[in-house]
Amino acid sequence: MYVSDVFLLLASVCFTVLLVFIITKLQKFSLLYTVEQSKKLLVLARVVVAGVAGWLVLTTPFVTSSLYLATGFSASFYTDMGPLARVLFTPFLQGLTANALLLGLLQAATVGVLFLVAIGYRLRTTLPITIGLYFLVLGTMLKASLGGHLGLQSFFLLLTLWGIYEIICYHQRYKKDMVSVTYMQAIYVLFVAIAIPYTFAVVNKLKILGLGWFAPENIRSYLHINEYLGYEYWQWPLSLWSTTWPNELFYIAGAGVVLVQLLYPLILVSSRARLVLPILIILKHLAIYSFMGFLFYDLILIQLVVVYGHYLGQVAVPAVSKKRLQPVFVCMLVVLIFIPTYLTVIDKTWFPFTNWGVYYQPSSRMATDLFPYTSLDLMYANGTQEQVSIPEFQRRTGIYRYPRSRCYWRPGVLSNFADCQLYFQRVVRVFNHTKQPDDHITEVQLRFHEWTVSELQTQKPNMFIGDTVLIYQK
Repeated sequence: MYVSDVFLLLASVCFTVLLVFIITKLQKFSLLYTVEQSKKLLVLARVVVAGVAGWLVLTTPFVTSSLYLATGFSASFYTDMGPLARVLFTPFLQGLTANALLLGLLQAATVGVLFLVAIGYRLRTTLPITIGLYFLVLGTMLKASLGGHLGLQSFFLLLTLWGIYEIICYHQRYKKDMVSVTYMQAIYVLFVAIAIPYTFAVVNKLKILGLGWFAPENIRSYLHINEYLGYEYWQWPLSLWSTTWPNELFYIAGAGVVLVQLLYPLILVSSRARLVLPILIILKHLAIYSFMGFLFYDLILIQLVVVYGHYLGQVAVPAVSKKRLQPVFVCMLVVLIFIPTYLTVIDKTWFPFTNWGVYYQPSSRMATDLFPYTSLDLMYANGTQEQVSIPEFQRRTGIYRYPRSRCYWRPGVLSNFADCQLYFQRVVRVFNHTKQPDDHITEVQLRFHEWTVSELQTQKPNMFIGDTVLIYQK
């Protein structure tokens, strides 16, 4: 086992060195910006990154997280917490995550320091504080929810901006003759950091599935398994419509996604690429939202930094600097690239540096022409009963994030059944607290549906057919 670990580490180091070598060579062909243009880009990047991070924290119903962050969800991780796992179950953090008031204060403090970063206030102090608080907030949210990699790119870029500002400050104090070059090269490093997730998204697609990723049944599965998407929502008919598409269209869509992400690093050397590729990436993310319900608005808004770089390059074309990338920037690139490289090689998703391979697992669901879906049967104290989608239940209770527990995904996969029961006990308690006794929920059943695609295309699905599992009873 030890030999295998050493080999994987060496493979990661070699791949990192190769990528950094290519990136430093590409710098010769890059179009660097003037000092003033570089400052404008850094300001925009700081505002956008801090803004999207702040919006994520501000719009998360954080105080309700205390319902399922307390003891009882020890296995409810979406990603491996890494170093945070050692402290997440200490008495201090257990007291924090189980207390709605303290979670609210953590939320307010994080939004506050992100605002200070956005306006550029004492960055050498506020940036590290922001990174620490944001790290804790993201870890807490990911522990309790199906958050995917939402917010992780902004965390990645906050680290990059911290390193950049520290280097600039050092040169302003001790090597003033290097300040101009430092600003220009900082933008190059920033663009590398923006491109890294898309590069490794391709690497993970091909590593995990190979050419099988392009198979229509694999790509179809991501559009057709919205088992917790509300059938009363506008995405449902879009997802249903996609079942009629020919296989060739899925081949083209899959190849197009890979091609755009593979070409994305061209933003380092081409002004035109800084306009075209971000637009294509934005369209890709909008398509994901339209058909799957995942809106990665942080990744969309970050593209504005690259697009602004295109327009700055159009306004004034500066002379290309002949100076090599400074060793300190090369070291930054080594760190930024080694972490996702190593996690990719060992096939691990480790918070906060995900390997961007979260959603690229093989699926054969569409091979059987089945469309799985999960809803809830609610029984009330007054004797009435209704069936609702999971998003509708979330809306009514005001708790919009589910725990890691996959109890509602498959009738035969209830490995976290106890976690699921505990979650519904807490959520129903909150719901009933706001209602009259006759309107209290007394029973919750998970209903597992399994329709064929042909049934969905020809008739309205019968929402009362399917196996049920009793998950809560008063």
